[in-house]
Amino acid sequence: MVHHPSEPPRGAGTALRGELAGRRVLVIGLGEAGTDGARRWLEGVESAISSGPDLEAAAASSGPALAAALFAAAHRSSRSRPSDGAGEPAADPPGRKLAPGPLEEPSLVVSVGDAVRRAVPTAARATISARAPLRAGLTEAQVGGPFGRALGAHADALVLLGRAAEASVIRILGTGAVEVQGAPADQAALGASARARRLCSASPRVHAIVTGPGAQAGLPFANLSSFDGGDAEAAPSVVGRGGLGAVLAGAGVMALTVEEAPVDAADPRAVAAPSLDRGPAVPDTLTPRRGDGLEAALVRSPRLLSRAAGGTLELAASRGSDLAVDGPRRKHGCAGCPTPCGWTFQVDRRGGSRVGGRFSALQGFAERGEPLELLERCNHLGVDARSVAGLMSRFPSAPVDEFFSGLLDPASEVHIAAQEGAQFPGAGATFARGDLAAEVGQALAVRGPEPLRSLSILGLDGERARGMIAPLPWSGDRERDAGTLAFWHECVAAAVDVSGFCSFSAAGLLADGVMGVSELGESLGIEPEGGSSSAAVLLRSGARHLALHRELLGAEAAIPGDLLERHPAAVEAYLAARDGQVDGGLVGGDLSCGKDRGPAADGAPVEAPVRPRAVTGPLTVVARGLLGARLAGHPGVVRGEAAGTAGDEVRVELAAPATGWTAVELLAELAAGCPSAAPWLLDPGGRPLPAVLEVESGATAQAPIRRHGPGAAVELVLAIPGG
Repeated sequence: MVHHPSEPPRGAGTALRGELAGRRVLVIGLGEAGTDGARRWLEGVESAISSGPDLEAAAASSGPALAAALFAAAHRSSRSRPSDGAGEPAADPPGRKLAPGPLEEPSLVVSVGDAVRRAVPTAARATISARAPLRAGLTEAQVGGPFGRALGAHADALVLLGRAAEASVIRILGTGAVEVQGAPADQAALGASARARRLCSASPRVHAIVTGPGAQAGLPFANLSSFDGGDAEAAPSVVGRGGLGAVLAGAGVMALTVEEAPVDAADPRAVAAPSLDRGPAVPDTLTPRRGDGLEAALVRSPRLLSRAAGGTLELAASRGSDLAVDGPRRKHGCAGCPTPCGWTFQVDRRGGSRVGGRFSALQGFAERGEPLELLERCNHLGVDARSVAGLMSRFPSAPVDEFFSGLLDPASEVHIAAQEGAQFPGAGATFARGDLAAEVGQALAVRGPEPLRSLSILGLDGERARGMIAPLPWSGDRERDAGTLAFWHECVAAAVDVSGFCSFSAAGLLADGVMGVSELGESLGIEPEGGSSSAAVLLRSGARHLALHRELLGAEAAIPGDLLERHPAAVEAYLAARDGQVDGGLVGGDLSCGKDRGPAADGAPVEAPVRPRAVTGPLTVVARGLLGARLAGHPGVVRGEAAGTAGDEVRVELAAPATGWTAVELLAELAAGCPSAAPWLLDPGGRPLPAVLEVESGATAQAPIRRHGPGAAVELVLAIPGG
């Protein structure tokens, strides 16, 4: 149903409200699109979606699935209506209404999932969907912060059509009214954070997504930043995937703001944000208990607790990085999240700017100067840090000030190189080392490699994998199982993103055995239906979403030749799992056994096996952070070096046999000597969690055939989601 605007148009565009598959859609016709264009588009999309069962199901799922359905409806309309022979759409035959003629694809869609609207803990993500300059197909990116929850009170999706004639700001007021106005001329000279502060200064309930000067300069890797108007001390939440900032600027929009709707204090959606000053509470036991709520489950994940304590920065240190990240900092995280993962660092530039620290964003700057300052420069211009770091490697002798000023100068060699649109070194690097499933997934994933970056932490193999991914097959063949696992994880990641829940939190819950897929689905409000478990419904949602992405990608969805040559069985298994879901493999199966229910699942302590053996010499284990604090009670701790608090280094000496231990045996040996650390090393069934062992030279050692004997120095680091 399409609604007429409730008030006269203002500025450079007009907003119309409609309903598609029970979801509220707010369409803004920019420039020439105007009111009539937006109305015709809404009517055409409504007809297209109602005539396509897969589109209707996707739209009803809301979030980025709704956005993908809008793009797919426009895509199909261009080839669905017959011509009258003169190049015009044919007229409707008597008594029957044909599908509409070609529809314009949206310029950009911002959507929110059901978990965001229901204020599920750590579900506070808005998804931005568009055709981006550096990616084929439809590009998606999730941006955290209060913008998504504020938008969810007004609409399930905000759709931009056309292009504004001048740089504009779109405002959604608390009443639901929409204003589209030209951006003040003085804002064009401001950096992204200064633009946001000016736009949000009227009320702490106003939140913004803004572009920076890099987007207006036409840089293809321009990104978007989300700002919390109610927290002047917080850093922006930055999305850099594919050049979405360039897309918004190309639509003539400098910024989007949304004001929180008035909320009755009794409204269950009104959830107070947690205090983040003290960090997460660490329970005495991390063993999951039946009936735990989602918040309780989140603080039973060693990975999420370690990540909240700064684990990704410890990971940087463990790999020999020279990153200087010790400046003044504070915690921040998504609303309702008990394991906040964000850090805000104060930088002595432009009056004390603040940036968010992430190992992946900072690592490329280690050789070019102070990493936090360089990241702040990227945030000021609104450009992707990884792409900038890669581009800087092409100009090793250019002074930093000259390089950044050159980015905005059309005559500069730096700007010309940036306009080439190539994938710069490091911009698309793999997130996992030596993990075949992660390699296959990141090469073939239809949404790009980023949603698969948590795959390598799952460490699935053997019977645990067989139960987790059923009914997809687990054969015991490394190559084939890697391909199957890659598609399974792709479905899980897509479904979690559709809901709006944090994908890194989901990965931690699954990796640590705190929840299975069915339990995760139920926590996100997904109910069993038609004889299928919650897990089956969750994965079906992900598979349906991926199918729309493949349709929008079209002929460009090619399989890399080198991957096919090196791992043909893995590629074959991935394709078999992907295509089998159409015939009922994923859709018809019962995926309820995502977590084994062993004796330890009721809260009893995990008892690790003791392995008596003849010993010949010491082996040293090093651990930091919360994992180190847990191991501080081990009888083999080297005294004087084990303060046992988060961030300190703990050294443990073990008497190792001459034949050495495998990685699996070493973790079991540590757990046997220190039961309080066992839940951080072993899952509830007594199987080792997928920790990362880095031995002397720093090479990753996850394969059980590698042995660590007397004299070895082993560093133990939790494989942290997003690290």
